[in-house]
Amino acid sequence: MDLRGGKKVGLEEKRFEEVEEVEKGDMTEQNVNNSVGVGYYSSYGKDFVIVQNNRGNPTAILDGCRYRKYRTNNNCVITWICNKQRSRKCKGRMKSLEGKVVSIRPHTCLMKP
Repeated sequence: MDLRGGKKVGLEEKRFEEVEEVEKGDMTEQNVNNSVGVGYYSSYGKDFVIVQNNRGNPTAILDGCRYRKYRTNNNCVITWICNKQRSRKCKGRMKSLEGKVVSIRPHTCLMKP
């Protein structure tokens, strides 16, 4: 699934399989409902989508990789860790602030053995 084309999950659609295309021009932070963790953000040429997983927890998708919300620090920086952190001991992380990507740590789960 390629998310660089500007895709978003609607509020009524909570599953990854139900992602539909939306025009990038229609997306603003005012249109994003952060209370349920659904949205679309873009920064420094990096696009990421925030959706809800089956348990209702926020999940970020960036360049085809899924991250789960790990923590939010006192400065409101959200740390996201790779979904494969437990199963494959992946070190991939992403930090975001106000809907913008601040830093990305590379994934070890994507490297070939």
